[in-house]
Amino acid sequence: MRLQSETLADALQIVLPHLPPSLVAAEIVPRIQNLACRLPPITPAGFEIRLRADEPQVDLLQCITAGEDAPLILADYIRSSEWEAQPAWARLADFCCVWDDGASPLHGALRDIWLEFDLDAKAIHATPIPSVFLTLNTKLPATDTFAAMEAALPLLLASPGSPVLLDNITRCFRAVPEGGVISHIGLMLSRSVEALRVNVQQLGREQVEPFLTQLGWSAALTGLDELLGRIFELVDHATLCLDMGVRLYPRLGLECTTRQLTRRPAQLMELLDDLVKRNLCAPEKRAALAQWTGATSPKTTGVGWPDHLIARSLMQPPDRFSVMGRRLSHIKLTFQPGRALEAKGYIGFGNLWVKPGTAEPEPIAALQTLHGTDGLPRADRVRVFHFPADHGPHCEYQTEWWYYTGNVATAERRRFGYQLTFFRRILAPSGDGAGQRMARPQLYFAHFAITDVEGNRHLKSERTSRAAGGAAGTPFRVWIEDWSVEALNADGAQVRLRAAYPSGMKNDKGDAFGLDLTLAALKPLVLQGEAGLSQKTDAVGNASYYISFSRLWTEGTLYLNGDSCAVQGLSWMDHEWGTTELGPRAVGWDWFSIQLDDERDVMFYHIRNKDGSVEPLSSGAVIEPDGTVMRLRLDQVKLNILETWKSTQSRRTYPARWNLQIPSAELDLTLTPLVADQEMPQARAYWEGAVQIEGTSKGAQVKGSGYVELTGYGAKVGEGNYERNWR
Repeated sequence: MRLQSETLADALQIVLPHLPPSLVAAEIVPRIQNLACRLPPITPAGFEIRLRADEPQVDLLQCITAGEDAPLILADYIRSSEWEAQPAWARLADFCCVWDDGASPLHGALRDIWLEFDLDAKAIHATPIPSVFLTLNTKLPATDTFAAMEAALPLLLASPGSPVLLDNITRCFRAVPEGGVISHIGLMLSRSVEALRVNVQQLGREQVEPFLTQLGWSAALTGLDELLGRIFELVDHATLCLDMGVRLYPRLGLECTTRQLTRRPAQLMELLDDLVKRNLCAPEKRAALAQWTGATSPKTTGVGWPDHLIARSLMQPPDRFSVMGRRLSHIKLTFQPGRALEAKGYIGFGNLWVKPGTAEPEPIAALQTLHGTDGLPRADRVRVFHFPADHGPHCEYQTEWWYYTGNVATAERRRFGYQLTFFRRILAPSGDGAGQRMARPQLYFAHFAITDVEGNRHLKSERTSRAAGGAAGTPFRVWIEDWSVEALNADGAQVRLRAAYPSGMKNDKGDAFGLDLTLAALKPLVLQGEAGLSQKTDAVGNASYYISFSRLWTEGTLYLNGDSCAVQGLSWMDHEWGTTELGPRAVGWDWFSIQLDDERDVMFYHIRNKDGSVEPLSSGAVIEPDGTVMRLRLDQVKLNILETWKSTQSRRTYPARWNLQIPSAELDLTLTPLVADQEMPQARAYWEGAVQIEGTSKGAQVKGSGYVELTGYGAKVGEGNYERNWR
């Protein structure tokens, strides 16, 4: 799911002001920027910094986590760049696809991988070849992590390792003392030496020398025990970094840190003070490292916030906000007999979804004030709508979306669901007049998915763009590159949806898919809420303008991996816009669209609060066959969850079957997903899927189809990830 025109440089520019020349020399900064412009927009990332004054070398690191689609984003990025022609990068792309496969021994056994790039001035314009460090899931048995390593090596290495190397790695796994674990395996793809880096954690001071001796350490160990003693006086955690090839090479890295994040800065500063006294760290570098830790919010940066983070902020609960965190990770000392100690510092940066007050020292703005909403109008009163113009964009409001879902089938009754949603968001509000508001920079992004019921699969992708997206009102059209919706008649009741196939549509698993559908309204436009004003809480302005076509006849073509499927069916359209729609208590919502065979349609949503309650102003509507609308209050609807489903990718648990009762409309319906896994795994995963419906309507048996959207379920964003990604 490549995010158009974005790179790691978008995040890098936010933290560059915190990299003083004393830490990273001015002549090295352009090398970092050049490389970051060629890497995907994935964080965490960081730097390896030599700490002596006469060592200016800096390496750039990038972390690819197991979740949030990062492996597939990297694979897609490689395959759409010139790097795919380089064998090492092509192998890395294949590795990422295998890693993402739930049936692979890599899936679940690797927490993340780190790519490390040497910023060599001679190679600045060449294709960079990274070293790759595999982070093993140490909660699993060693047999599982060993199997993952065995599966990873042939995928990443140009040729199988020698039997001696593989035997020695096996010995490492077997020789780890009780309580210890192998945490990382490093592959130096850019180097000719046949050796792997093996990192071992959780060893006590007294276990280190016997362990090295058992592995065949041939050099003197004089001074090592004294060094370990000093390290454990200052920090509580040291990882052994071994270079294992045809033998164990006499070079030992010691990565020093503390397990508790709150204590880490102070304890690492004590270690750095000790290194300064021993002339292993320049005082000015120690001072710069002390100033590194912190966070930058969208309101405190002097540069633009990355587009994909703005887009994904809409998928977060209202009390989760995007900040660019900065961490001092660890200090590494390298022990080599007959040579002076070497010292390196490792610092990281990356996006964090946090609560207010958790990213000190800088303040965090609320989601609704991402870049500020001063001067933006709110949906705070009933208004007069003007069509077809109001089908188009309302660029003075902060947020807007055009949402199309449908259930369609071929003549042979092969069933599909689809979703194509376009979003618009203001990036930087400023100025007072309407003309200035309309000129504010806008971000457009879109989500697209096809549910193949027969194939039991859910294909999905996303796009983000400032330059290649837009919207117009008369005639209505919204687009991002070759994804689009455009009106076919004057009143906007007929539209054409297109997602180009095959060149414009390929997801990270290699599936090519697209659509070309024509939709025509079978019922009049519905003004949801109070004459189109959909109030989300009792606070003035916590609302949106919300209009729907609840039943659109649909026909056209779906494309799936070379198959062209002529389909017909029904679709639903929602169009909403506003500023600050949700209140601070909300964590997510459940939204239902229902189209019954007796031509009755239903929309209902409820907003879930942190305390487990449902927002009292949650509401809906029943649309009768003649277009008559009956408004629904929360107390008129009974919604019961009958089953749940747990995602193997995000680990979130969602409702997966429902009973919906509306006694005042004589409706008793059961909704069942057509495919269990219809999760959209963005930064904040949500479930959006096609459902089949059975039950009774006005006492008669009825069937139907619909769509359900579930947001805010599962693990709270920021909890767990905040610590894990910075360890």
